[in-house]
Amino acid sequence: MRIFDFKSGKWSSISFPEPVYSASPGETPEYASTTYRYNYQSLITPSSIFDYDLQTGKSTLLKRQEVPGGYDPSQYISERQWVTARDGVKVPLSIVHKQGFARDGTRPLLLYGYGAYGLGMPATFSSSRLVLLDRGLAFVIAQIRGGDDMGQKWRDDGKLMNKKNTFNDFIDCAEYLIQQRWTLRDRLLIEGGSAGGLLMGAVVNMRPDLFRAVHLAVPFLDVMNDMMDASLPLTTTDYPEWGNPNDKAAYDYIVSYSPYDNLHKAAYPPMLLTESLNDSQVAYWEAPKFVAKARTLKTDDNPILLKMKMDPAGHSGASGRYDQVRDRAFECAWLLSQVGITR
Repeated sequence: MRIFDFKSGKWSSISFPEPVYSASPGETPEYASTTYRYNYQSLITPSSIFDYDLQTGKSTLLKRQEVPGGYDPSQYISERQWVTARDGVKVPLSIVHKQGFARDGTRPLLLYGYGAYGLGMPATFSSSRLVLLDRGLAFVIAQIRGGDDMGQKWRDDGKLMNKKNTFNDFIDCAEYLIQQRWTLRDRLLIEGGSAGGLLMGAVVNMRPDLFRAVHLAVPFLDVMNDMMDASLPLTTTDYPEWGNPNDKAAYDYIVSYSPYDNLHKAAYPPMLLTESLNDSQVAYWEAPKFVAKARTLKTDDNPILLKMKMDPAGHSGASGRYDQVRDRAFECAWLLSQVGITR
């Protein structure tokens, strides 16, 4: 955030205390105010509101989200890492873990990704994430191509006929974390929802050997059948993202990565697929179709589980706050159980 002084003609910037954070403009309704209000949070700092004094250059905290239970942010560390993808592009990682996390190649880690629709993945705070961090996991956001994390070109390089950059970036990030001894394959968990669920399905088909377990939330898995059916409410509006399969080049490209179409005989890691019967954005039948087909093809004894919300719930999960908390607790418990953490 840059500030211009019309009297002196000089620019200044608001400084932030952490290497990885999310900041956005707030509301400053008074025209003659000498302060500027902004929102700030990070992987460690809960959502906060600050006033920046334009004369002194100091920020004053006005309000911060309460975290019940005696949360102490000094017990956690966040950092930025950069991964060189296979085509030379630098992909950012946002990492958080508890103090004392040993980079000895044996610790569990949850890698999260999305990479679609130009939606960047900001480094925001989550109290439910503490459940994982306090049990020894590191949490990493892979800000892969397809989002807008690094600008419009970043988005363009991860859609249409460039979509496979998204999947390659995620795999390259996973391999980097293993090479840098953040974790190892048998301790690497991955998670993504909606178009991030497509990402999970694509990468687990490409590299089923690379991951310990996968959570696919409300996943978009049957890409080809959906994009061929213009009667579905989102199909034609999704053409600019995935392509129109009535064009042969687009058809051939989509079918080459569509998760349902690319399931094959392989030893797949354990998978949990969560979906809602009343999901208006990803049809409820996609996850069951994927599970049924995967179970017939896999050559291992690992479970592939489907958890379908039959009561009021949609693409964003349960409609009730406490139901959402219970659902996330279940997902975290399942992820933890896959690396031997049961309490």
